[in-house]
Amino acid sequence: MNTAELVKYQDWDESTLQELVGRYVRTFHRVPSYDQLVRFRSARFQLQLRIPRRRRRVARSVASL
Repeated sequence: MNTAELVKYQDWDESTLQELVGRYVRTFHRVPSYDQLVRFRSARFQLQLRIPRRRRRVARSVASL
């Protein structure tokens, strides 16, 4: 990793960065690029924010009333 790549990671929390890189390596068996890591982080946060299927059904039925 060169200094130009390190500048991109300045705004990231070190523990979060270590966790994400570790999860990425365990999942894909390779070290991610910056763009891949950004997409991986975005996908993980989107999954965490998803409403469980059961709640969506209830919300849909309430909205249809």
